[in-house]
Amino acid sequence: MSALKVFLLAGQSNMQGFGKIAGYPVLRDERILNFATGNAEIAVEPLHHWAEHPYMPAGIGLGLAMPFALEILKEFPDIRIGFIPAARGGSSLEQWLLGNENFERAIWLFERAVKNNPDIEPGGILWHQGETDASNTETAMTYGERFLKTINGFRERLHAPFAPVVAGELGRFLALNPACHGHVAVVNQTKNVIASLKNAAFVSSEDLTCNGDHTHFDTESIRLFGLRYAAAYLKIMDNAQ
Repeated sequence: MSALKVFLLAGQSNMQGFGKIAGYPVLRDERILNFATGNAEIAVEPLHHWAEHPYMPAGIGLGLAMPFALEILKEFPDIRIGFIPAARGGSSLEQWLLGNENFERAIWLFERAVKNNPDIEPGGILWHQGETDASNTETAMTYGERFLKTINGFRERLHAPFAPVVAGELGRFLALNPACHGHVAVVNQTKNVIASLKNAAFVSSEDLTCNGDHTHFDTESIRLFGLRYAAAYLKIMDNAQ
């Protein structure tokens, strides 16, 4: 049986995937699995589809996970990739701290997946979050210390102290969104935390565009973002060898 590497999708709506579905090809591969139910199912976008994720309107839901996985499979064609889709639209970093709702939900999903599929190996953590915290000066300025606690908490609870972490830059179009006035502080602190960690990478959102709301990446951009996440992950793996 080929290795089954499972990645945690954590953060808010841009990690859920807010790209429009209509008019875009379906990305699919039998080696890519979704563990939203705890059971291994062939991944079909949108990956986040539970009732507790009502933030996505109908026809929305293409994200970075599928292009990420397909790119990884080009380099490692003999493995399987799974996703724990735990991101939640509008969530704050506070909800992702050890012991709080979103953090514990993500760990519960991972543990349920492992119970049903004991061949799972933690593949890493894919993170994109911060728009909510950027809307408040205090949460923006204290983002880094709390983000570090979240990542260390995930690595501890996944029993994978050196699990790869890939975090993406907030959309640069947030500069046009007055509600996210603290986005530069959030981005700089995220980058600094990632630089302090082993097996971690920060992914640029340069030239990526929004869907018109100055908050969410459009479909072309979120899929390109997924390729950038994959390149960052592959670099981590190369350096770890």
